[in-house]
Amino acid sequence: MLLEETRSWTLSDIARELSAETERFRNTAPKTAPDFQVSLGSISKAIASLEEQLWIRRRGTSLIVPEPQRLLQQWAEKYRERYRWRLRSSFQTNNPFGRDLAQINQALEAIITTPYAFSGAIAAADAPFVDIDQVEVFILAGSDDRKLRELQNKPDVGPKFRFTYPYDEGVFMYSRCVGDARLTSSIQAYLDLFARGGRDFKQAEYLLENVIQPRWGST
Repeated sequence: MLLEETRSWTLSDIARELSAETERFRNTAPKTAPDFQVSLGSISKAIASLEEQLWIRRRGTSLIVPEPQRLLQQWAEKYRERYRWRLRSSFQTNNPFGRDLAQINQALEAIITTPYAFSGAIAAADAPFVDIDQVEVFILAGSDDRKLRELQNKPDVGPKFRFTYPYDEGVFMYSRCVGDARLTSSIQAYLDLFARGGRDFKQAEYLLENVIQPRWGST
């Protein structure tokens, strides 16, 4: 949240924003939706940890992120360290629906009964990727994945699917809709591209320089 909008925040501001983002998500996802709200105590502990590591600075009762790019890159390094471990809570299947996002989403809507979001290369709509070798999809824990796993028995006509149960529901924060398809935020897409490395790392850098950094302005 601090990287999505780099302005001055108070603890109460943060709590209100988490509540507002939860409401926004639920208004756009009528199915069972995640709750992004946490206690003021948890917010305070997270802020104290960031302050101890000098990633945030206090101005009276307000907080700012003086170097958002450094904070994001530090987060991306930590995220990558845990990426392979998180793959154990994922599964891969064939893709019988092709390469078009709208077409893929329309087919998945008939299968997945809970909110889901595309991440990685397919979510980096502003990056000029040449090819997508995997379609990454976050699904909520408790989703009935039987029908998704059955896709492995279908003809493979597009980049394979990787369905992942995220480590927490925060990956859905600030997600956005392109048509009827829900994409993760640019920051979450950056983290997933950075973690995969290789060609995806170049797309992560493009996303950072051309989409994320311009929103930060002179912060």
